Amino acid sequence: MADNYDLALTREVAPEIVLRKIKDLVGGELTDSAELFILPELWVSVSAVDHPVKQEMYRETWGADIRTSVFFGRGYKTDSEARQSATEVMSIAAAQLVRTLDSEGGMTWEHDRKIMRSQGGVLYLYDWWPQWTEPSIRAQLSEPYVLTSDDPSV
Repeated sequence: MADNYDLALTREVAPEIVLRKIKDLVGGELTDSAELFILPELWVSVSAVDHPVKQEMYRETWGADIRTSVFFGRGYKTDSEARQSATEVMSIAAAQLVRTLDSEGGMTWEHDRKIMRSQGGVLYLYDWWPQWTEPSIRAQLSEPYVLTSDDPSV
């Protein structure tokens, strides 16, 4: 069982490039099955968004044509401190990845709550997500970003 986080990117990027970029940002171990294990409770996989139904779902959510989906899985098996650490690393990796790839898009939790959005060169961080209110996390993010209370519901 895992929490599902989906980073949707407007830029088409090969999965192996995305995984290498994340590894460069936060570390981890690449597997033969095209996944990146960052921590025992955090892993990443990447896929192209090429099915019409999935494309329409993303268009409804983000109002843009999404080309690449970056899936972050966060497990439940360890203590709350390990889960917290995994959540912090994931948040930093996702926010920095959209900048590194120069892509617009956004991230959702369980496909129904927006965590962040990258649009027009600005990163919008929804303040309901606890990590964005932590100064130590925001200090690791590239500017410009805006902490916002806008409704993050999809």
